[in-house]
This record gives sequence, structure tokens and C-alpha cells, in this order.
Amino acid sequence: MDGKSVDASTHMDDIAKAMTPAQMTSAGYNLNDAASLNQLVNDIQALPQAVTVADGAQSSDVPGGMGTAGNQKVIVANGDFTLSPAQSSFGILVVKGTLTFNGNINHTGIIMVIGDGVMIRHGGGNGTISGAVWIANTAGADGVPGTADDAMGASVLNTSGGGASNVQYCSSAVANALSLTAPTPTYSPLVVKSFRQVL
Repeated sequence: MDGKSVDASTHMDDIAKAMTPAQMTSAGYNLNDAASLNQLVNDIQALPQAVTVADGAQSSDVPGGMGTAGNQKVIVANGDFTLSPAQSSFGILVVKGTLTFNGNINHTGIIMVIGDGVMIRHGGGNGTISGAVWIANTAGADGVPGTADDAMGASVLNTSGGGASNVQYCSSAVANALSLTAPTPTYSPLVVKSFRQVL
């Protein structure tokens, strides 16, 4: 990086270079390894409090809704997932396929798009994602996460929609979302060790 401006489309490996080996293997997961990230997704999905929805689901398909400030949720989509217009959600949202939403979406917590590694915002409108967003393409050549050819590839974050949509890091929103992963107060499979934004 050496003082040069970089972006994730041309210097995706520089994100890993900016973190120490210890940070890249935080909490027992190697953040630079596709199989390890896919295991992280599987471990979140296996939590007893996780709600799983099918490939192609929309936020209106989630039993009990997308959570509230007082009742955050852990939601895992087994493929593509679409947030309905004017949707608010709270907690951890994990999408193995493509996450799509229009403007006017608000999320407080963590969004993890790990698998296909594609997040698309289009259409007009405002909205704020407050917490953290993690996008990783772990699917490999066959495009299916969890198979023998899993490998890290280029991820897609397309925010071409109009309006004043914001994505902002918020440590308290992240901490509150992480508390949802705890079967006991001392257990947390996700630990924030570093934050870096590369555009």
C-alpha cells in the first residue's frame, strides 16, 4: 500500500496484507481461507437461535420478521436473499448467495455475504447500514460454496442506487450483534480484531 490509494477491485490482496497473521486467524477462523470462512458460516447457521431461509427468499419470508432493536435475530439465507423495500432489520444477516436490496433499507448489526460474495443495492431511496459488512467470495470454480474446489475470489459490492444510503462502522452495533452468538455469556465465535475500509 505504501501511501498509495487502492481499491478492492484492483488490489483485493492488500486487505490481507494490512492485517497481521494473528488477526487473519482470529477466533480460530482463517480469514484468508475459503474453507475456513465457509465453516464460520456453517457454525453460525448451527447456532440454536439461528433462523434459516431457503435460496431465493425475501425478508417477508423470514418467520417472525427481521428483528427489532429489542429483539435482534440471527438469519442465514441458504442462497440468494432480497431485502424488501423500506425494510429494517437488526442482528446478524448471513447470505450465502447474492444479497439484493433497493434503497430505504436500514440494518443495525452485521451483514455477512460469504459464499457467492455479491451484494447489490439498486433503486432510489435512503437508508443506513450501521455496524459492519463482510463480503467474501469463497465459492471456487464451480460457484458452489462448501465443495472441494472452494477458493477465495473477487467479491462484488455494487451500490449504484440513487439517494443517500450510508454504510457506517459502529462498534456498539457489532458488539450487540455478536452477543447473539452466545449460548453462554462467555462464548463468542466472532471477535472484532481489526477494521479497514478499502474502496
